[in-house]
Amino acid sequence: MSRPGGRADAVKEGACVGPTMTEVSAGPLARIPEGGCVLVEHGPWLLAVWKIGGAPHAADAVCPHRGGPLHEGTLEGAVVTCPLHAFRFDVRTGRNPFNPGSRIAVFPARVTPDGEVLVDVPA
Repeated sequence: MSRPGGRADAVKEGACVGPTMTEVSAGPLARIPEGGCVLVEHGPWLLAVWKIGGAPHAADAVCPHRGGPLHEGTLEGAVVTCPLHAFRFDVRTGRNPFNPGSRIAVFPARVTPDGEVLVDVPA
């Protein structure tokens, strides 16, 4: 499940930003159940896009601890718990609520007028 590449280098204050970003479709918002997620692959990234309060939130789907599948974890509010070792991350900020030094990359996501979810990821 783990992907090679610069995830750790790309995480800055929880938000993944860079000089060259590209929009990737996560499909229609309507197909994501409230509190659920869909997976999106783009280059070295495996992203999970959760719907929380009707809005999309995109984050790295791979736990930095041991490469666990965050998209298979339990979501409580906006905090996902990794199913392997119970590491927790706020999918809106990328921060671990118990360990500020541990975080996942988060990505800007928006909904187009026709309901499609677009996520900005490094090109």
